[in-house]
Amino acid sequence: MTTDTGWNYEDYEDYDSEAGRTDFREKANLFLADYGDGFELTEQGTILALGSHGLEQILDAEIPSYDEVNVDSKVRDAITKWRNRKLSLQEKKAAIRELADVFEWLKKTKNLSQILDNKDESAIFDLANNFAIRHHNPKQKTNYDQAIWYSWIFHFYLATYHASIRLLIKKERSKRP
Repeated sequence: MTTDTGWNYEDYEDYDSEAGRTDFREKANLFLADYGDGFELTEQGTILALGSHGLEQILDAEIPSYDEVNVDSKVRDAITKWRNRKLSLQEKKAAIRELADVFEWLKKTKNLSQILDNKDESAIFDLANNFAIRHHNPKQKTNYDQAIWYSWIFHFYLATYHASIRLLIKKERSKRP
């Protein structure tokens, strides 16, 4: 191109900003995936941790459509919180609490009891209620390594969610005429 003053330069005639963002994100993610434990740049521009080796699949697993407001969005939010690369112990606890709240909602709607017996259901809530995740009282157990414990319980809850929600969906479909 040439300006009115005769200066020559190269520029884009037109630019697809979405394609540019996608191209940049794909190239940046090639480098970010290899940095430390691995990261990725999301479409929203946030850098998130990929997850420890072997746990990436559970973090990326599809969230089946069940109840967008009370279940699906809360699980996605908990995963996004968990994957934040600057996650504090309190934020980890909040992500776990959000998953526990999903189980609480499923329990209160009596859907959880359709697929789990009382002892299994009780074990889920024992973790959140007696290990200083959801309540604050002196009888709770607090003498554990929170960084290790929180990682374990988050992934346990997430795996339990994936199994439970799929069982609920299967059960509900089998009831339809």
